[in-house]
Amino acid sequence: MENDGIRIKLVSASDQPNINYDTCGDGCSNHEYAPKAADPNAKYWVVTTEITNTGKEPIDLTCSYPVEINAYNSENQKYTSIKDLYQVQGNPECNTQLQPGFSSAMTYPFQVPSSATMIGLSWKPVHLNEESQPEYSYFLTDNNYELK
Repeated sequence: MENDGIRIKLVSASDQPNINYDTCGDGCSNHEYAPKAADPNAKYWVVTTEITNTGKEPIDLTCSYPVEINAYNSENQKYTSIKDLYQVQGNPECNTQLQPGFSSAMTYPFQVPSSATMIGLSWKPVHLNEESQPEYSYFLTDNNYELK
């Protein structure tokens, strides 16, 4: 699905008890990963994507804000991804520029209640210095529901 200079392909979405996360701590990276458990009574809903920069400028997927992405449960409650996406194993390093015409794998973990049934995503490119913003694009991962 393409939206204003960014194409996102949804590769997978699944519940996971933990994610592989950099062991260095907040604000740093040592490229050593270990499982990071979700908080009590929570789980991770992990969304794996392939992002292609179809725009005219490089974008930083992990430490900038080129894409606003939200997850939704069956009650249409909205969740944001965890912070410090560069610390998730397999994601680009902070300040790595995805050049126009190139693609990158990108994983978005969302911490959600253990009982949540996750049904889909909304996303849009973010243009920080522009007045008008693109509309959201949507992926449904469970066709028994709809986003409202």
